[in-house]
Amino acid sequence: MLALGRVVRAVRSTGERAGLDIGSDAVLFAVAHSSDGIRISDVAEHLHLDLSTVSRHVTSLSNSGYVVKAPDPDDGRACRLIITESGSDVLRRLMEQRGEVFAAATSPWPAGDTALLADLLERLAVELTPHHHAGAAHDHR
Repeated sequence: MLALGRVVRAVRSTGERAGLDIGSDAVLFAVAHSSDGIRISDVAEHLHLDLSTVSRHVTSLSNSGYVVKAPDPDDGRACRLIITESGSDVLRRLMEQRGEVFAAATSPWPAGDTALLADLLERLAVELTPHHHAGAAHDHR
């Protein structure tokens, strides 16, 4: 578990170097991957975060010029978040930096180990999702 913590800290530091506070990178990524904008409540649900937490990140991203709020055509009381060009640029730089961090760390590894890591991380992500059946027996062999 300590090793996983070190990995998380290394990944988070790339966001800080890109000028994003911790957590805003995930919100920006969610906004970037919505074709017609996304409601704050939908971001919170997607990331399994409290609405107030996501709202703080949205305020930071908006103040930085990385997202804008647009009226929701389906609900006049709501708004949709849309990534700006500068938001797309900072997200692209962030993903490049993260790719470089992982490439440097795994460069001496055999290709099979890198593929295995990717598979195991995907499996771990699925197992850790809150809606995954807690306590269910799974055979992954």
